[in-house]
Amino acid sequence: MAAPLRDRLSFLSRLPVLLRGTADDDAPCPGYLFEEIAKISHESAGSSQCLLEFLLGRLQGGSCHVKLKVLKILLHTCTQGSPQFLLQLKGRACFIREAAGSGVWGLSPGQGRGPAPCWGPRHPQRSPPHSLQCSLGPRTPSTATA
Repeated sequence: MAAPLRDRLSFLSRLPVLLRGTADDDAPCPGYLFEEIAKISHESAGSSQCLLEFLLGRLQGGSCHVKLKVLKILLHTCTQGSPQFLLQLKGRACFIREAAGSGVWGLSPGQGRGPAPCWGPRHPQRSPPHSLQCSLGPRTPSTATA
């Protein structure tokens, strides 16, 4: 179900915060932005849905820096955001698995992606995709086909 128009319009005013938090650069996302983004998920069910759609869109089309920031934001919002956000994310866990298997996490700097984060070979259990998958819970038949 699509978010109501009022929620979508309200969400547009929050885009600058989201774009700052998911900027395509080496700088880490400031801590206060994590809290601001988690607050968006508490505004309404429609805002929570708009937030999830935005973050998953950035996850699919962004560079490795954007993907890393989005995964960290998703992880924080799973713990500090609304329960509705977590439920919606569980329904779309395939996007997280896809990002985890995209190959970005196993590259070391200089392998075609510049200074890409190389979480995979050294600490696979501490990588953002792995942490987020653990917080989403075990894979169920309903999420396996989503």
